[in-house]
Amino acid sequence: MSIRIFSGVNHHNHTIVFAAAVVTNETEETYVWLFEKFLQAMNGKAPFSVIADGDVAMKNSIKRVFLNAHHRLSVGHLMRNATSHVRDKGVLKCLKSFMLSDIEVVEFEERWTNMVGKYELQDNHWITDLYARRKTWSPTHIRGNFFAGIQTTSRCEAFHSHVAKYVDVKLNLTEFVEQFQRSLTYFRHRETMADFFFQLWQC
Repeated sequence: MSIRIFSGVNHHNHTIVFAAAVVTNETEETYVWLFEKFLQAMNGKAPFSVIADGDVAMKNSIKRVFLNAHHRLSVGHLMRNATSHVRDKGVLKCLKSFMLSDIEVVEFEERWTNMVGKYELQDNHWITDLYARRKTWSPTHIRGNFFAGIQTTSRCEAFHSHVAKYVDVKLNLTEFVEQFQRSLTYFRHRETMADFFFQLWQC
């Protein structure tokens, strides 16, 4: 089993959790079912954008359920993959720049061509595939799509670290749900306090 968390940011730029679910597998049909249940919980309001890894089942289910959402690949996930497929530190530096810099398309193409030529990456299939998917990760090509300033799944990963303080593998399902709810109390309290101090500041 694994837990899937739907998180985002609120008006204070704090991480918030919209929903969470425990799933027994990670197939496309499971994700479709999960996303459909999420839509029901949100009264049919789908997200404008989704940041996730490059899992094929996840990608396909997002397309099937969140029809108009733009799926962005996590920069952190891509960079971890990059270190497995590219050993040259110069290439990794270039890739990081491509993933974080919002430049014009012409400049992107010129710099990409130069990188491929300089480091002889013409036969690197991972680099070729990454370029083919540039509209899912390059700030140059996703300009105009709203992501609330988020580029990676690091917020969700940080939330996982927070939850780990409350749960462990010894818990049964009921105990897990109870402890998970306790872990959410921190985020709810933080938003309440932020609202309070914001209103106090306006007085």
